[in-house]
Amino acid sequence: MKNLFILLLFIIYANSSNIDEAKKALNANNYSKALKIFKKECEKNIEGCFYLGLLYEHGIGIEKNINKAINLFDRACGEGDLNACFELGYIYYKNKNYDKAVNLYKKSCGGGKEKACFNLGILYFYGEGVKQNYEKAKKLFEISCNKTEVKGCVSLGILYENGLGVEQNYKRAKQLFEKACNRNEASGCFNLGELYLTGKGVRQNKYKAKELFGLACDGGKEVGCEMYLELNEQGF
Repeated sequence: MKNLFILLLFIIYANSSNIDEAKKALNANNYSKALKIFKKECEKNIEGCFYLGLLYEHGIGIEKNINKAINLFDRACGEGDLNACFELGYIYYKNKNYDKAVNLYKKSCGGGKEKACFNLGILYFYGEGVKQNYEKAKKLFEISCNKTEVKGCVSLGILYENGLGVEQNYKRAKQLFEKACNRNEASGCFNLGELYLTGKGVRQNKYKAKELFGLACDGGKEVGCEMYLELNEQGF
């Protein structure tokens, strides 16, 4: 599973032929060859340092070492690798060092990383590392939603559903949840199901709500499974 995860990251980030060679080595469980390539690449360009950092961060073919990952990401980020800035920001976020996470997400988001924009929006939504600001969160969620980060659509929908930083608008919330659900985002299906359950912005339809909760459940959202069973027991 870890091998598949790291390969997915390579598919997203990889640019050079040497990295392609390292991907093939990982796929063949030849970790020593992959490590050798990344270490060599790191000596001459920041891309190799970023991938080497990923291996240390996730313990792929080498003992997990977050401190080494941080050092490698910090070096790559300092030389302009926005992917490294994002990964470093995420490590700091997980460790509740929100001030550093904010600065790194800002840098990565400014360079076009929509996932960084989404994560930065979450920090503004909850007021972690920054003063709580729903208006700024909205702008960041819009950036991520308009690109490929569908979780941004869900968060933006939550703002419209609850009138946070925007005028309350259930129909707009429905559109956003629907967009996310259609892209297989479980939380979008769940939130859309809640609108149908309560009749907010739509005609109340518990059968439709049950269907959407089922999709959320299939997507791994446990509360979706619970709501599906509850409606099922009620005869819907």
